[in-house]
Amino acid sequence: MAVDVFISGAGYSGLLAAYALAETGLSVQCVDPKRIPDGKSCSIKDHRSTAHLAPTVHFFEELGIWKYLVDDAEPLAALRVIDTYNRNGNIEVRTDKSFLAHDINNQQFGFNVALNTSKKVLGQLVQEHPKIDLQLGKKVCDIKQNFQSVDVILSNGEQIEARLLVGADGRDSFVREKVGLPVKRFSLSQDALAFTVEHARSHESVSAEIYFDGGPFTFVPLPKLGNINQSAIVWMERSENAALLKAMSEFEFNQAITKRSLEIFGPLKRTSNLNSWPAKVQLAKRLVASRVALIGEAAHVIPPIGAQGFNMSVQDIKVLTDLANGNPSALGSYRMLSAYERARLRDIKLRVSAIAVLNEVSKSSNPFVKGMRSIGLDVLHSLTPFRKRIMQFGLGNPIIEVKVDKKNSKIHIIDQGVGMT
Repeated sequence: MAVDVFISGAGYSGLLAAYALAETGLSVQCVDPKRIPDGKSCSIKDHRSTAHLAPTVHFFEELGIWKYLVDDAEPLAALRVIDTYNRNGNIEVRTDKSFLAHDINNQQFGFNVALNTSKKVLGQLVQEHPKIDLQLGKKVCDIKQNFQSVDVILSNGEQIEARLLVGADGRDSFVREKVGLPVKRFSLSQDALAFTVEHARSHESVSAEIYFDGGPFTFVPLPKLGNINQSAIVWMERSENAALLKAMSEFEFNQAITKRSLEIFGPLKRTSNLNSWPAKVQLAKRLVASRVALIGEAAHVIPPIGAQGFNMSVQDIKVLTDLANGNPSALGSYRMLSAYERARLRDIKLRVSAIAVLNEVSKSSNPFVKGMRSIGLDVLHSLTPFRKRIMQFGLGNPIIEVKVDKKNSKIHIIDQGVGMT
C-alpha cells in the first residue's frame, strides 16, 4: 500500500497533523497502538485541559475546526503572576502583577479547552475524512528509508510506502530512535500535578500563576458548570513533596491546595481525579532525517508552564502543512525537510530554554534568586515595550516564519524580518 504521508501516533498532535495534511489533498495513514475517543465515547477520567493560544486558534479557524470547539472554550483574557515567600510557615505575597491581552490589542490571549472535548472533535473529523486512513491497535515495528520514499512495517506485517513519515509518537518516539536522531534530556526532579477545582469567586477569565518554592501553581480558567466556578490546576512540585500530596486524603488535599492558592478565588475543592507525571525537558537535536520529520513531543518536551508545549506542536504542524501545500511534488524531499528544520529548530530551542530557566527561577528557594525573581517581575511589568514583546513571544508567535512561493517554487524563511531564500 502507498500513501503520501504516514503518521506514527494518534495523540492530539498526530490527529491534528493528519487532518491538516489531508486538507491539502494529500493521502494520509495514521497509526497508533492505543485506542482514542472516537466521537461517540470518551473517557471521563481525563480532566486535563489545553490552552489554545491565538496563533493556534487562527490555525484551527483556517482548518474549520474551531467552530466545533468555541462553545466549550473559556477565554484567557489576562495572566496574573504572583510571587510569594515563606515567612515563618505562612505564604505571603511579594509581587502581584497582571498582564492583559488588551495591552497587545487582543481581546484574549487564547482559549482554554477541555482535552477530552478536543480529542472527541478531532477524532471524529479524522475518522470521517475521505483522505485519512486511521488504523488503531497497530504499531510501527521497522522503518526503511529510501531516496524517493520510506517503507514502514507494521506490527501485523503490513508494509506501507510513503513519501513522508511524520513521527508524532511522543517523548519515547520509536521513529526518532529508529532513524537515529539524537536527543538531549534533563530531569527536573519535579512532578506535574493536574486536576480541576471548584471555587467560590469567579476567575473572570484570568489565568493565575503563583510562584513558590518547588514550582508554580497555575490556575487555568474553565467555563462555568451551571452556577459553579471552576478552573484547571497545574501544580509543579518537587517529586518528594508531590508524593506526599498524592498520599493525602481528600480533605487534606483540599486544605493543601487552598493554602497554596492564597485563596485568590476562595477555598478550593478538587472535582476530578489527580493526574501526575514526572516533569522533564527533552529536545531532539535534529528534527529531520531522510523522508522523516518529527513533531510534537517526539521533537520537544517541556514542563507545563506558560502554555507553550501544545502550541509549539501546532506550529510544527502548521509549518509542515504550509510547506506541503506550497509544493506538493516536493513532499518529503531534502529541500522541504531542510526548510522545516530551519523554520522550527531555533524557535523550539529558544522556547525550551526560556521555559527551563523560568521553571528553575520559579522553584528556587535561594533567597537571592527569589529576590531577583520579584525585582525582575516588577521591572518586566513596568517597561511597557519590553512587556509587550515578551507577551507576544509568550503567545507563541513564531520567531521564524515560512512563506512558499508556488509560482516560482521558492521557499522563503523569514527570520526576525530578514528574508532568506
